[in-house]
Amino acid sequence: MKSIRSRLLLWILSGAAILIGVTGCCIYFAIRYVLMSQIDDELVQARKVIYNVFENDSLQPGAFVKGAAQGRRPRFRDEERWREFDYKDGELLYQLKATGGEVLLRSPSLAMRTIEAPAQFPDSRKPVSLELADGSSLRARIDYTKSGKWPPQFQSKRSSEEASIEIIVARDISETSQTLFYLLAGIWITGIVATGATALLVSIALRQGLSPLEQLGIEARTVDANHLETRFNGEAMPPELRPICDQLNSLMARLESGFHREQRFSSDLAHEMRTPIAEVCSLAESAILFPEKVPPGQFDKILATGKRMQDIVESLLALARWEQGSTQLNSETINLAEIVNECWEQFAATAKEKRLSFQQSASSESSISTDPDLFRHILNNLLSNAVEYAPEEGFVKLRVLEDAEGAAIGLQISNLIEGINPSDTDHLFERFWRHDEARSDGGHSGLGLSVARACAETLSMDLSASVEDNQIHFELSFPA
Repeated sequence: MKSIRSRLLLWILSGAAILIGVTGCCIYFAIRYVLMSQIDDELVQARKVIYNVFENDSLQPGAFVKGAAQGRRPRFRDEERWREFDYKDGELLYQLKATGGEVLLRSPSLAMRTIEAPAQFPDSRKPVSLELADGSSLRARIDYTKSGKWPPQFQSKRSSEEASIEIIVARDISETSQTLFYLLAGIWITGIVATGATALLVSIALRQGLSPLEQLGIEARTVDANHLETRFNGEAMPPELRPICDQLNSLMARLESGFHREQRFSSDLAHEMRTPIAEVCSLAESAILFPEKVPPGQFDKILATGKRMQDIVESLLALARWEQGSTQLNSETINLAEIVNECWEQFAATAKEKRLSFQQSASSESSISTDPDLFRHILNNLLSNAVEYAPEEGFVKLRVLEDAEGAAIGLQISNLIEGINPSDTDHLFERFWRHDEARSDGGHSGLGLSVARACAETLSMDLSASVEDNQIHFELSFPA
């Protein structure tokens, strides 16, 4: 893919070349139109002079002009135009030709040259472009006439009174054509020079304009795993790059947070696995060294420790599977009251030992459509967390959240809590996170709430936590 600079340069130069070309063409054709219009107007006036002179039977200056009194001289402009026909180097020409092709009369300015009319031309009222044998370019008007009084020198040459006479009034436009040629060449040269200058200026402008982007790239190249605290200075960037800097800084913050979280996760995982592994190794060594002194419950401890490690590994594998979205969902309509009672039965004995009261507002009519297995995972982890960390003689409340029409839109599980601050809720769903006072029991891996949130996200639900008045509330919002 071409660079941004190359593409911008290509588009700007293409646009500039098109604009210069169109402007040059407009200038050329406008000037050409003006010059040709002036020549055409001059031919119209010269044609009138020819008719006036010939119809009055005179070819000399001062001849009678049609519409004037007998013996009056022609108008000054007409007389000057008629005199131009007499100049050998004059640009105005006329030629009279008989039907048979014989030249009856030509102007002194034409000398011995002959104007050949085209075999066909569309309209006698419109001028045409012709070329003489010597290469001279002409602009001419061609007429055919049968009436009028004609000079005696060629009246006898007409075959009849009805015979047509071809009258050509022309102007030599060689000089005009040369002027237009020089104009066109000048436009081309100016266009090429302007395009080259534009390319140079655009290149410099692009280099200067894209330099902040290059600087941003240089700063980005310095970022690695050891410098995730790097932030881009958006204030020093142009306004167009500030949103990009803001997004990059936000990305860097997320990467830094995620990297630290993964580092903490690796450390916590090692810590969690080290204790049961050391315990298993210690028990196994004792059994090997002193087989006769192995107590009956030794192998039960090894089995329990192995199951604990197995639970940690299976929870991590389940988290990875749910986060990758590889779990196939089986949606069913489930009754909230039934599934809540079913999940609570697992923790009823522990709650009774701690003298915890359980209150739930799920009615027999409350139901949702979701995957029952994943939903059980969420309830089991939330209820387990509530029973584990609620103080003795406390309570666990489960409330169904409903909309104005009475439909279930979520669940809220609450319990008394000690030692948890509102700021700690940001860490509750992190893997292996433990609060020094509230989550210090070595019998738990610290993955329950992480599993619950992963299951909720898989079901397009939202799981959040809040702390208020020594109570912690976990709110599970169902999808709309």
